[in-house]
Amino acid sequence: MRGVIGEDVTVIAVERHPSGSATITYRPDGGGVDERVLTPSELSMIETASGPRWRFDGDPVVFTSAMEAERIRKAGQFDPMMALSTSSVRPLPHQIRAVYEELLPVPRYVSSWRMIRARARRSWPACTPRS
Repeated sequence: MRGVIGEDVTVIAVERHPSGSATITYRPDGGGVDERVLTPSELSMIETASGPRWRFDGDPVVFTSAMEAERIRKAGQFDPMMALSTSSVRPLPHQIRAVYEELLPVPRYVSSWRMIRARARRSWPACTPRS
């Protein structure tokens, strides 16, 4: 949208009032969200911004490289063993257990679950391992 605000903005919501005015909620290109009440005369001055908002004429090789770097950067959030799955090393199961269960810090929810299991073993004899 272009016109009253002084810069190009993206309109998020429009709420019309019985008097002919309207409250618009918009997002400037710089970020953030703002709201403004426009009179009927100001509403008539608003125009839709023409032309493409995004350009798609960039170098595809650079774009692909950037997206691949972003994918690799975020892959560890979803696959905790990403380093193993992308390497040519094939560790044995006891090595994986030693690194991911013993050496690396345990997340808070896992350590609390271990604590709950330990308390349950003390209070319920049926939960203790047989010797």
